[in-house]
Amino acid sequence: GGETHPEGIGVESLLRMLASELHEGMTEFSCHPGYMDPDFKSVYHAEREIELKTLSDPRFPAFLAEQRVALITFRDVPGTGGETP
Repeated sequence: GGETHPEGIGVESLLRMLASELHEGMTEFSCHPGYMDPDFKSVYHAEREIELKTLSDPRFPAFLAEQRVALITFRDVPGTGGETP
């Protein structure tokens, strides 16, 4: 297991972090949003729902649009082998 820090997850924290970390070019952002499932055992169980709520907050896409951030997948990154012909 690991150590959880749900107090650090939320839209305010995410936007503050992105505002300081986004630069010209690509930035990789990963998270594991999801719903709590009693059959899924993880110390990060509650954090997954907090992440889902954070990413669903309307301030998140508004921030991305304001910063002119385009969400892409690895398929869109040249040289990763995921390019479509």
